[in-house]
Amino acid sequence: MNGLCINGHLFRWLVEHFGHKVAGSPLNALILCLLRFLARPAPDQGELRGASRRTILGAAWVDDTVLICKGIPHARCLGIVGGCPLCSERLTVALERQEYWLWLCNELGWELALDKRQNPTQVFTYSGLIFDLVRRLLLVPELKKAKIIEDLQGMLSASMATPRRLMQVSGRLRHYSVGIMHTRVHCAHFTTVGKLHPDRDKDPDYDVPAEIPSALHETCSHLLHVIEQFHPTGADLWP
Repeated sequence: MNGLCINGHLFRWLVEHFGHKVAGSPLNALILCLLRFLARPAPDQGELRGASRRTILGAAWVDDTVLICKGIPHARCLGIVGGCPLCSERLTVALERQEYWLWLCNELGWELALDKRQNPTQVFTYSGLIFDLVRRLLLVPELKKAKIIEDLQGMLSASMATPRRLMQVSGRLRHYSVGIMHTRVHCAHFTTVGKLHPDRDKDPDYDVPAEIPSALHETCSHLLHVIEQFHPTGADLWP
């Protein structure tokens, strides 16, 4: 059980802490309200509410938040680093809004992990992925790629594995498949091993080792080639 006390009123939730989405925890009660508050400014003429340059847009993944300062539509450019005047103009606005965000959180008594804070930029890391707004790409960091390769090589050298371990490997692969093309389709292959054990049909325990079929070894080998080929190019941020 957990809860929140505001002005002497105690609110309690009988739900799990965190989970894989912010909607699955009490943080949703706070974060969504705050994001909606930031999106309240009236749009400029010809703009829509929630998609206005006056609006501070935001997103949240559990307790990680990202705030967005909408730019001025213009031709493709080299961004802030390349000296684009329109992007640089919005950078000034973004820095002002960051100061407002820090002030607001301080007023509300929210403690932020300032050591993890990223200043306004067009290339940033969020939820373990690199968002490159200039090149319009979603990329997987080298360290994350190395971990995926380590997992797949470990599977290739093993003859047995527990379904729990396979779910860990496929879960990581599924998460980062948004930044590496042609990988997600192979995640389903990792669910086959547990069904091969004679006592696994009705056993909810995922810690019973089972033999890894040759087909799954082939999948892991194929994925290593796919990752090496498509990791550098990333995936389109806006299809």
